[in-house]
Amino acid sequence: MSLEHVSLREEVLQLKERHLHFMELKDSYKEAKAEREDVKRKNEALMNKIQGLSNEVHKEKHLMIKYEALKASNETLGCDSAAMAKDLVELNLEIGVLRKGRSQNKTLQEKMNDLQSMCDEPLRERNTAVQNPNGDQDRMNSLNVNNVTVHNDFLEFKKTFGEKRAQQAKNTADQNPNGDLGQRVQEDQDRMNGLNVMIVAVDNDFLEHMKTVQENQAQQARR
Repeated sequence: MSLEHVSLREEVLQLKERHLHFMELKDSYKEAKAEREDVKRKNEALMNKIQGLSNEVHKEKHLMIKYEALKASNETLGCDSAAMAKDLVELNLEIGVLRKGRSQNKTLQEKMNDLQSMCDEPLRERNTAVQNPNGDQDRMNSLNVNNVTVHNDFLEFKKTFGEKRAQQAKNTADQNPNGDLGQRVQEDQDRMNGLNVMIVAVDNDFLEHMKTVQENQAQQARR
């Protein structure tokens, strides 16, 4: 066998080894490529999962904000409910005071009527005295005593009425002007105004009565 033939044989063997090595590298490359594709798919799936988790976290954050807002609103409503319950209790108490004031107004009205009757009686006595100027002195003295009594009662009544009206004004100063309560307050105020007008009328009648009595006394003294 010639030297050239041996050399060619060795070269062929080397080429075969290189070919085998190339095929091994090619197989390794295919495996690596397949692994890379698999890793890429897994990475994409993982990224999608991360994005989904991020969306869930974002939704949960919004839900937590809504929950906190609802919780704060519920606490506010609870405070408002407690305040409304307290206001309702105070309102019921004030309504009770107003109703009590109405009964007191009725008592004042009855007392006013009594005073009016007491004033009317001396006025009738005055008319009798004017029609009969020669009546006895005892009737005139009795009339004077009655005048003093009526005047004292009238002053006491005016004082009591003024105190009741001041108390009524104090009780109704903070009331709600709307609704049934405001209407009741207005009715009570109208009733107060009516009583005040009656007081002025009685006061004027009493002053006129006193003036007439004094004139009768002066005329009686001249006789």
